[in-house]
Amino acid sequence: MGQQRSRLARGVMMATGALLFSAAIKAGEINSGPDCSAITDWPAQITQVRLNESGVAFPASTKITSTLVASMKMNEKQRRDLQRARILDKQTLAMVGALYRQVYRITLLPPDSKAHIFITTTLASDEECSVALLSIAEIAQELTN
Repeated sequence: MGQQRSRLARGVMMATGALLFSAAIKAGEINSGPDCSAITDWPAQITQVRLNESGVAFPASTKITSTLVASMKMNEKQRRDLQRARILDKQTLAMVGALYRQVYRITLLPPDSKAHIFITTTLASDEECSVALLSIAEIAQELTN
């Protein structure tokens, strides 16, 4: 139980960072890199898989949508930081070429239930959308205009 809380707290901190990251991106960088929601919808699929693995299951008939919120090409220092944090190894970093940190808004809408909204941070390259999943956080309450 304590380990799950620790993972949850780490995920919330990473998601908070992802939100700050997305707010700080310049308008010209928002659309850099691939839009993996349009290509394979990998961010939505991996979010649902990881939620199921952690015990948060949704029915098979759940409607899933994803929207690319932000995407930024990573520089060499950021790539080295991924290696130091053991998120990606040196060999993988050498193979992927350009690397992008991307933030997606994932909505899961189970039948006869309210929508569950998640922010997912992933890594993608020009060739591969599924380089890595960094974090998932559920939005408890969304304020809209």
